[in-house]
Amino acid sequence: MIVSNSSPLIVFSKINRLSLLKEMFGEVYIPKAVFEEVTRGRKGEEIVKNKWIKIKEIRDKDFAEYLSKMIGRGEAEAIILAKECRSKLLIDDAQGRKHAELLDLKFIGCLGLVKLAKKQGLIESAGEVIMEMKDESFYVDEGLITALLESVGEK
Repeated sequence: MIVSNSSPLIVFSKINRLSLLKEMFGEVYIPKAVFEEVTRGRKGEEIVKNKWIKIKEIRDKDFAEYLSKMIGRGEAEAIILAKECRSKLLIDDAQGRKHAELLDLKFIGCLGLVKLAKKQGLIESAGEVIMEMKDESFYVDEGLITALLESVGEK
């Protein structure tokens, strides 16, 4: 099980690889704010129709209100839900990651997910998946891509 922010769900849905999340984590929990962000987009209904993606209410709404003054509401609720569920967090947002780190949460981003999928044999080529992500306007530093590809033996 993992808690996800909206961006990774949207990115992996756009490249038709959302099922990787199910294969890797079984269930994906999302807070209400992430559900609302995801369902605004063209792939939203496709994402949330999956029974293994579960919407879960956060308990600490006061902390969500406070945290959402510094980062987006979806990021704030995802961080809080991960803390409440004692779960790893799937998030790419740099500010969100800083706050997750301050709360001692373990997290992974889209690139880390691609690396893990490659190491688990779930994808044939990390480079191909990253190119698909970039074709959908997913921005990532070229240095990070090179390091990732080297680490999985693709460069």
